[in-house]
Amino acid sequence: MKMLSPRRLSIVVAAALTGSLLVIAGPAAAATVGELSGSGTEADPVLIASADDLTAAAEAVNADPETYAPLTYRVEADINYQGATFPTFHTFTGTFDGNGHAVSNIGGYATSTSTAFFRSATGATIRDLTLVGATVTVAGDPPSAGHFAAVLLESGTDVTVSGNSVIDSKVELIKA
Repeated sequence: MKMLSPRRLSIVVAAALTGSLLVIAGPAAAATVGELSGSGTEADPVLIASADDLTAAAEAVNADPETYAPLTYRVEADINYQGATFPTFHTFTGTFDGNGHAVSNIGGYATSTSTAFFRSATGATIRDLTLVGATVTVAGDPPSAGHFAAVLLESGTDVTVSGNSVIDSKVELIKA
């Protein structure tokens, strides 16, 4: 039987006498993203290996940002979007690790008055991701101030962005 030190014993006794309960919280609980592997922690990131996986991750973040935006995601393979439209991450607060892989041939982001792979990020880390051949088009009537387009990140606060590349991509503001 393990003996408690007099100090620990007095804390236990004081807590028992006053009826107080001390709860020690660990890290925030992670969440699973649909059928994707990983719980979203730094040690067990949500794994993205295809265009469908990337779309599922973005759609989960957009549908429930409180649950899914703060998770850790890691790209496991080069992904060819084959000209399809990507829904974008509307808001992001977690870690997105491109893991040295490329996402190529995004045919556009969901059209709005502003768009990018990440529309808004706060306290996030975006690293080691390459975007190749992305086409970003924002339509307005007329295209003007207030219409923003970017390839990787439209706006961010306290965001760490490192080791990323944007290659052979274009940004267009057009009249709707």
